[in-house]
Amino acid sequence: MKNKRIALVTGANKGIGLEIARQLAQAGVDVIIGARDASRAAAAIADLATQGLAAQSLSIDLNDHASIESAARIIESQYGRLDILVNNAGIVDALDGPPSTSAPKAARRIMDTNSRRHAGSHASHAAAAAQSAYCADR
Repeated sequence: MKNKRIALVTGANKGIGLEIARQLAQAGVDVIIGARDASRAAAAIADLATQGLAAQSLSIDLNDHASIESAARIIESQYGRLDILVNNAGIVDALDGPPSTSAPKAARRIMDTNSRRHAGSHASHAAAAAQSAYCADR
């Protein structure tokens, strides 16, 4: 029997990320809820469980390279691989307002998390490092 696919969905504790996690779980994928806040991740897992869906949680902060590396090591040791990475995590700080009116430091933090951390993200690089090499002629 083929092994189930393994997916990490960052920012899956609510909103779009939680819905992506829900749909992946419904499709038979083993889902890992990636979140900074363990209590919110636990609430998301409980929400999925009410629908008969299972998921695991993993602490990850896309603004902390050590956190990303740690998450990659945990996934490799517990699952052996990662088949699907959904870069969904993002932040909005109501105290700072929208990036267009925020102080430069706050706008940079929002843009770093919501854009730079996904385009060529540390998480993508860490996940790819755990994949085995592929050679078409073998």
